[in-house]
Parts: sequence; C-alpha cells; structure tokens
Amino acid sequence: KVELNARNYVCFLVSLRLFGKWHVPIALKRKRLHLVATIPSFRVIVFHSQSDHITFENCHLESENGSYGYYAELIQAEPVSTNYFTLSNSYMLGGTYGVYLKGSSVGTEIRNNVFRDQSQAMIYLESHSAPVIELNDMRTNYSGVEGMWIRLCGAKLRIQRNLIYCRDNSDGGIY
Repeated sequence: KVELNARNYVCFLVSLRLFGKWHVPIALKRKRLHLVATIPSFRVIVFHSQSDHITFENCHLESENGSYGYYAELIQAEPVSTNYFTLSNSYMLGGTYGVYLKGSSVGTEIRNNVFRDQSQAMIYLESHSAPVIELNDMRTNYSGVEGMWIRLCGAKLRIQRNLIYCRDNSDGGIY
C-alpha cells in the first residue's frame, strides 16, 4: 500500500504520472497495486501522452472520500489516446471519477470492477471506439451522480450486466 500525502506526493496534485507510448502492459496479475491519495483533489493515476496496451488488474485505487472539484480522478487521461486500456478485477474507492478517459481510443475494456462513492460519475468515456463495459458493481452515496457518462463512443459500444446504484436526485445510471 502506498499513501500519497503532503510529504510524499509526486508532482502537482498527481500521485503517478505516466508519459509516452507504452507497449509493455502494466500487468499486475500476481501483485496488488494499492495507491491511496490522502489529500482532497489528488489524482491517483494520470496519463499525459499516448499510452497503449495498459492493463490494471487486481488493483486498489483510492482517493480521500468526500473529494470535491474536478481534479480527483482515480485514473485520468485527457486529451490523450489510451488504446487497449484494460481495467479488471479492481476496487476503486472515492474521488470525483473512478475512470475518466477522454481521447480517440480503441480496445477499451472495463470489466468486473467495484466502484464505490465517486462524487461525479463512476466511469466517464469520450471518443472511444467500441468500448466494453461489463460486470461492474457501481454504487455511490452521493446525490447528483451518473453511474456512467458515455460520449461519442459509436454504435459498437457494449454495456452489459453492470449493477448501478445511485441515490435519489442523481442524474441517471447511464448518461
């Protein structure tokens, strides 16, 4: 478990910054990556340039509950491509968004994850071609939250067998 706080944070409001094209996956099948941001408005993982074939599996990413503003995503890429991005069997707790990916990309898969208590949306995808989002358990205690916010993802988008629980006065399960 790695805690990111005022004494050991990496760069400005970011815990793990990833640059460049990655052709070797971050495959964490045997080890659990556990990153916790303990300061409000900390992003946990940020992609700053095209990053391909990235796999996060069996991970625990967490931002302080009650994070507010637009700068506390657990995984964020904007406006960069993340071709063949995979998130599976992971636990995402807190932050404004669990996953926020905005950039022309293909091969996105988000499956069999647990999302808890994001304050804006559990998943935000924009300009991804034929993404697969399935078997996720998404719940939040915040009001005014979308389960998923999907924009410009084309006709081959596949969303199936997800559990989405949002409180009353939320904007919807899928927006």
